Amino acid sequence: MSSSALIVFVDPRQVELDQLLAELQEMRQQVMTMTLNLESLKTEIFNVECEYHSRLSESYRELEETRLSSQEFSLRLRLIREGVIAEEIESRVVACFKTARKRLEKQNSADESDPSPTSASSPPLTTDQKRQLQQIYLKLAKDYHPDKSNSICFARNIEMMTRVNRAYEERDLQTLRRIQEGTADSTYHALDNSKSIDKRKRKLIRTMRHTKQFINGLNVEVERVKVSEGYQLKTRFEVARKNGTDLFRGLVRDMQRKVNRARHHLDTLRQQFNHRLQMSSKN
Repeated sequence: MSSSALIVFVDPRQVELDQLLAELQEMRQQVMTMTLNLESLKTEIFNVECEYHSRLSESYRELEETRLSSQEFSLRLRLIREGVIAEEIESRVVACFKTARKRLEKQNSADESDPSPTSASSPPLTTDQKRQLQQIYLKLAKDYHPDKSNSICFARNIEMMTRVNRAYEERDLQTLRRIQEGTADSTYHALDNSKSIDKRKRKLIRTMRHTKQFINGLNVEVERVKVSEGYQLKTRFEVARKNGTDLFRGLVRDMQRKVNRARHHLDTLRQQFNHRLQMSSKN
């Protein structure tokens, strides 16, 4: 009895479709990885900036206050040399530095109420963007809520939910969109048998172009972050830590030296002004 071989025909278009689907899944994984890495990088920068701010903000405030006072006494000294009477000197100094004083006081008040560094705020969302933010957040919260995860995914879902909540609280629609894109299900492009293979292929290619835009946008933002002052500070901090040194301790010493020089300059101006004031009162 002869055996017959079963020949299975595979449509080459389906093979191409499967390859495209695999590429799309890889691209979406890349979006997710880049998004999480970018968020981690921003968090690291923020933490370094917080430490920098907490350790140097007081010295910065003192330096700015001392420099402003020196400018005021420089003007007093110039006016008294010109023969302006003491009462008019003070009124002119107050008028000249009124705006600078208010700005400094406002900055000091803001630092005391919120000692963390201020980050660039996102532009206000439109009504449509607010609706998108809410919709994406609810969808992601449903997907990643720890109460709905098994023991294997529990730790990962807690991390993802933390990131989703942060983006939502900060009205960061871009990050929520990226997370949504990175976790989107790609299989429906290949399994939708209601459409021909050619139509599924065209839709898949359009989706891949859309995903590529996310990757390009992430590359641009990563480059922007890496040229920021915060990233440069983080890099210096990490290099110093590897070398066993405290970057901020050295910066604090440098800042204190600047403060001391500024104080000395202010004391000199104050003494010169008081001396001129005494001389003018005797005359």
